[in-house]
Amino acid sequence: MKKSPLKLLRNVINNALNLKDRVYQIFEHCDLPLHNNHDEQQIHSTTLVRKK
Repeated sequence: MKKSPLKLLRNVINNALNLKDRVYQIFEHCDLPLHNNHDEQQIHSTTLVRKK
Protein backbone atom coordinates (compact mmCIF):
# COMPACT_ATOMS: atom_id res chain seq x y z
CA MET A 1 0.00 0.00 0.00
CA LYS A 2 1.33 3.43 -0.93
CA LYS A 3 1.75 5.98 1.84
CA SER A 4 0.07 9.33 1.44
CA PRO A 5 2.35 12.33 0.74
CA LEU A 6 1.06 14.12 3.82
CA LYS A 7 2.00 11.22 6.07
CA LEU A 8 5.50 11.14 4.56
CA LEU A 9 5.84 14.91 5.04
CA ARG A 10 4.67 14.59 8.64
CA ASN A 11 7.32 11.93 9.28
CA VAL A 12 10.05 14.09 7.75
CA ILE A 13 9.04 17.10 9.83
CA ASN A 14 8.93 15.03 13.03
CA ASN A 15 12.37 13.59 12.32
CA ALA A 16 13.77 17.08 11.70
CA LEU A 17 12.30 18.36 14.96
CA ASN A 18 13.74 15.38 16.85
CA LEU A 19 17.22 16.08 15.46
CA LYS A 20 17.08 19.85 16.00
CA ASP A 21 19.17 19.85 19.17
CA ARG A 22 21.88 17.72 17.57
CA VAL A 23 22.04 19.95 14.50
CA TYR A 24 22.24 23.13 16.58
CA GLN A 25 25.39 21.77 18.26
CA ILE A 26 27.23 22.57 15.02
CA PHE A 27 26.56 26.25 15.60
CA GLU A 28 27.44 26.11 19.29
CA HIS A 29 30.77 24.34 18.71
CA CYS A 30 32.54 26.17 15.92
CA ASP A 31 35.32 23.56 15.78
CA LEU A 32 32.98 20.87 14.39
CA PRO A 33 33.34 20.44 10.63
CA LEU A 34 30.25 20.83 8.47
CA HIS A 35 31.31 17.91 6.26
CA ASN A 36 33.25 14.67 6.48
CA ASN A 37 35.14 14.92 3.19
CA HIS A 38 38.50 14.36 4.86
CA ASP A 39 37.34 11.11 6.45
CA GLU A 40 35.71 9.95 3.23
CA GLN A 41 38.93 10.54 1.31
CA GLN A 42 40.90 8.58 3.89
CA ILE A 43 38.77 5.43 3.48
CA HIS A 44 38.22 5.82 -0.26
CA SER A 45 41.05 3.51 -1.27
CA THR A 46 39.75 0.68 0.92
CA THR A 47 36.19 0.93 -0.39
CA LEU A 48 37.19 0.53 -4.03
CA VAL A 49 37.62 -3.22 -3.58
CA ARG A 50 33.98 -3.84 -2.62
CA LYS A 51 31.77 -6.04 -4.77
CA LYS A 52 29.39 -4.26 -7.07
